[in-house]
Amino acid sequence: MEGLKSRLALVLPVLVVLLGLAISAIAAFRVKEENHAMASARFGMAVDKLADQLRQRFQHYEMGLKASRALLLRAPEDMNAADFHEFFRISNFNTEFPGAMALSVARYVDAADLTAFLDWARSHVTKDYKLHQFAPNPGPHFPVVFIEPLQNNRQALGLDLASEAVRQRTAIRAVMSGQATLTPRIKLVQHNTEQGGLLLILPVYRAKLPLATPFERQQALWGWISLPLAINQMLGGLFDGYERGLDLHLYDVDDAGQRVQLFDANDDDPSLHKYHRAADTPDLTGQLAFVSRKIMMVGGRKWELEVASSDAFVHSLHQTSHHWVFIVGSLISFLLAGVLWAVSRTRDRAVSLALDMTQSLQRSEQRYLEMVTSVPGAMYQFLVRPGDKPELAYMSPKINEMFNVEIQSFDDLLQLMHPDDRERWMQSFEDDRDGVVRHFQGRFLYFGDLIAWWQSNSCQTRRPNGERIINGLLFDITERKEIEKNLLAVQQRLALATQTARIGTWEARLPTGALIADDNLIGLFDCSRAEFPQQISALSQLLLPENVDEWRAICSPGTDLENVAGELRLPDRDGLIRYLVCVAAVERDEQGHPSRLVGVMYDVTQLKRKELEITDSEQRLELAITAGGIGLWDWHVQSGSVTYNQQWSSMLGFQPGEIEPSLSAWERLVHPDDRLKVEQALLSHFKLQSDIHVCEQRLLTKAGK
Repeated sequence: MEGLKSRLALVLPVLVVLLGLAISAIAAFRVKEENHAMASARFGMAVDKLADQLRQRFQHYEMGLKASRALLLRAPEDMNAADFHEFFRISNFNTEFPGAMALSVARYVDAADLTAFLDWARSHVTKDYKLHQFAPNPGPHFPVVFIEPLQNNRQALGLDLASEAVRQRTAIRAVMSGQATLTPRIKLVQHNTEQGGLLLILPVYRAKLPLATPFERQQALWGWISLPLAINQMLGGLFDGYERGLDLHLYDVDDAGQRVQLFDANDDDPSLHKYHRAADTPDLTGQLAFVSRKIMMVGGRKWELEVASSDAFVHSLHQTSHHWVFIVGSLISFLLAGVLWAVSRTRDRAVSLALDMTQSLQRSEQRYLEMVTSVPGAMYQFLVRPGDKPELAYMSPKINEMFNVEIQSFDDLLQLMHPDDRERWMQSFEDDRDGVVRHFQGRFLYFGDLIAWWQSNSCQTRRPNGERIINGLLFDITERKEIEKNLLAVQQRLALATQTARIGTWEARLPTGALIADDNLIGLFDCSRAEFPQQISALSQLLLPENVDEWRAICSPGTDLENVAGELRLPDRDGLIRYLVCVAAVERDEQGHPSRLVGVMYDVTQLKRKELEITDSEQRLELAITAGGIGLWDWHVQSGSVTYNQQWSSMLGFQPGEIEPSLSAWERLVHPDDRLKVEQALLSHFKLQSDIHVCEQRLLTKAGK
């Protein structure tokens, strides 16, 4: 029996070692798999964020162009260089659109109108305005008429975009689609490097013309507004602040599938971007661990974003090494085997005690890890002795992941804080009230020079010896701060837009009828705030009598309101009629009753007067046509329908409506000997070989003569 016990005393430690090694190997394998999965997920999130950032950047450029078109080019024929310069001066383009070399406007000019256009440009732009071309171009022309800033961009003034094939194709695509369109990579005339650039082009149409079809958009075309973009300056700072060890490339893919590189994050100039492989981190495999390729449509172009990760990316995550898991597990196994060998005579009690201690430790560590990892931030504890600066007693491991550096002392954390916030943070420790939750917001520096906003929530307790223990939580609020910043910027841009466009906003509280208006709206009514009505029904006092009943019916309490859209008429100080367009949306309470009206008003007096002038001119023209005995016909090319005025029908002996409104009926009225000549003249006109259709022909009367 003693021999058996002795053999068991020898065998048991060996079994413990083997079992420990097996468990350690399994644990190491699980850690390796989990590390790989976490790295893969982190990489996917980084790639998605890169793609979203890229899309948002170009949406921002497109929105900027559209806003400029709406505010600046409402009456493009009346604009001059001084107006364009003033708009650019107050628009803050340099900071709003990184990489944008300039803001430019180009016009569409037929070859026959070139002389008249040059006269206009020399009076509205500059007296020495000249047309520049990449290659001879008979027309039509797309000359640049305005560009700001003129410094470093003067060579682009007067440049004919139609004289170069890529720019011409892109401008035409923008017109046909009605959307902002990008060129492939080109050499910008104002960019003195070989890196190339892009041109983002948005069409500008004449007001009040239909734009539903490409043909209608072509007929309404006035010109284009565009942004010349330097690629590296535009994209260089876009990807700052993401994980290290990422290899990033951006390609333009043409219709044939050929790729042209737009951006390489491994550029030799580190001041432009930081997406090169970390030079101080060894590459263990010599190969990239993860690769992602995303296809996206940007400005009518197909772009491919290629992102790959190296081992440096995995190292930057500061994951627990599976090798260390195996080593530590193995050491514990050997240690436990030694303990079993040393206390073999009391092995049962020792094993039971070790097992209990291990399980208790595991449960305690598990609870601690669950608590620490689940908290959305870093937990910390500071020790403050009387008359001394705070000491770092504890900091959860998550802090190292947040800042990508190892924090070992209070001074390490203090050095990461923005210099402008350090004194204010140190002063916060002077508050020695117990049990009071203190909140502090400040900026921290990480990845060298990037700034993140953090908030600290802490509470202190006091020991009998006078020492203070401050326990707290530190968490990232950068995204919230960015949202607040963007919201403020949007509000400022909206205020500027409404002020520039003379758009007034208002709100009516229903059913009380209380009226709230901004300064722009009060200015539209040409009165002071004290004179402006406080009730929506009282607004009728400022309107013309024929407009009063309509307004009161809309705004009366109890009215089943729908969305409001109408025209207000009021007298100005000169006794003339002014016209305001009023648009408002109805908000309803939980019971479905109208609770509030929110809307805008804007002045359309000049447009209204132009409409009246046009109507009067059309009436005079109709009288002249009737008196002169002029016959008119109108052929709608897409539908094939043809209409005639009464005079045209009477000249051929027909009554109004007797002629079928179709192209075939018109062709039958053409004399057989003249039909070939008519068809050739129409074909020449449709091929743009003639600006207008002119053809002398004979027509058959109703009697067939």
